[in-house]
Amino acid sequence: MRRRVKLPAVVAAVMALAGFAPAGIVPAGFAPAVAIASSGSGALAAQAGAILKDCQANGQLTHTYTKAALDEALRVMSPTVRQYSNCYDVIQGALSGAAGHIGGGGGGSGGSFLPTPVIVILVLLVLGGVTFGALAVRRRQGERGTDGDQDGDGGL
Repeated sequence: MRRRVKLPAVVAAVMALAGFAPAGIVPAGFAPAVAIASSGSGALAAQAGAILKDCQANGQLTHTYTKAALDEALRVMSPTVRQYSNCYDVIQGALSGAAGHIGGGGGGSGGSFLPTPVIVILVLLVLGGVTFGALAVRRRQGERGTDGDQDGDGGL
């Protein structure tokens, strides 16, 4: 016959908080702490679900969430959502932004009112225009030299 070992109250409370002990082992003095801790994880799971719904519905986060809730949302995100939506990147971006604000953050880039691809296209168009303009000037100078000098004496 196995003898049941009585655990100290603190060990029993820690085990109950971690989910390793049956509810009957939790001492009466620690029951409120266990209830608060377990309700906190339920609230965190509910927030994680709200984050994922917000991201899937809007393609971005439209509310402010805590770092713990964002971490939990990444942890519980299904492989399908991770693969077929941008929610993983959106939540990672929110975490990166939050980390910058929490730590006081260093300077970032000033940004621009134009997206980078638009700037690249504009630069390429300007370079193309300059190239074709230079070719047109060269062509005109070449035509002027042959038209103005028909006898080949250089205009003398």
